[in-house]
Amino acid sequence: MAAHGDDARGSALVVLATFGVAALGTVLAAPLIEQGPVPLAAIDLLLHVAALASLLVLPAFALDEEVQAKSLPAQLMPVRG
Repeated sequence: MAAHGDDARGSALVVLATFGVAALGTVLAAPLIEQGPVPLAAIDLLLHVAALASLLVLPAFALDEEVQAKSLPAQLMPVRG
């Protein structure tokens, strides 16, 4: 959705999101390393629940083909063959 049909931009956004989640996990886990594996597992569980929630929620925001065709400029339209 955010890439508007540009595969390179979409790939860059995926890499950015991956690095962002890794950084967020590091920020959350760093103060808890000395407390043992249970708090670290809780942070891991939190990140997995957030990932699952995004898989359930994001498809609701997907545009159907008619709306997408009307909103995208012609040069960004996917080529069908």
